[in-house]
Amino acid sequence: MRFFKNRSSLPVLTDCALGPLSVISCGDLPTPPNGNKIGTLTSYGATAIFSCNTGYTLVGSRVRECMANGLWSGAEVRCLGRWGVSVVRWGKSPVCVSGGSRDCRY
Repeated sequence: MRFFKNRSSLPVLTDCALGPLSVISCGDLPTPPNGNKIGTLTSYGATAIFSCNTGYTLVGSRVRECMANGLWSGAEVRCLGRWGVSVVRWGKSPVCVSGGSRDCRY
């Protein structure tokens, strides 16, 4: 098997005897609350670079790459505020989020 690029420059896994098999996609990576993401492609070899707004600390992998197995490398990104929490909107009120679970309300 070999990787070739098709007309849209997306890598295609090809078996020389069978022809193109499929485009490898890792799916969309969300932009973290209070952060930014550079990169919109989701196919094999694509890279996403994350950063956090001023006053927030990035937790997780700053750079993630779409791998041949269809998964993103690294760890999910979160932008944590001053006390290790990320303030996001839950309905109409802000909610503190810590460790991926809701644990306090304003």
